[in-house]
Amino acid sequence: MVAANKTYDATTTATPTFTISGLIGSQTLVVTGTATFDSANAGSRTATAQTVSLANGTNGGLASNYSLSAGQTDAATISQKTLTASM
Repeated sequence: MVAANKTYDATTTATPTFTISGLIGSQTLVVTGTATFDSANAGSRTATAQTVSLANGTNGGLASNYSLSAGQTDAATISQKTLTASM
């Protein structure tokens, strides 16, 4: 799993991208899931996959033939939100 960097938005929601290996031959699967950061605050953070779902892919890739657990982690950054001031 790779978690995308984001700008501070007061939430722990992370945007994960999952890459899987170990499939048989040229089979593919579709992987989706959710992830959260360990804190909503700006800085270097750890994102953890909370849910992972497999769906049928191509070339005979059936989700029912494979398993994948959540819990993968990745480091990502929550950047400070830029403020503007007016007078």
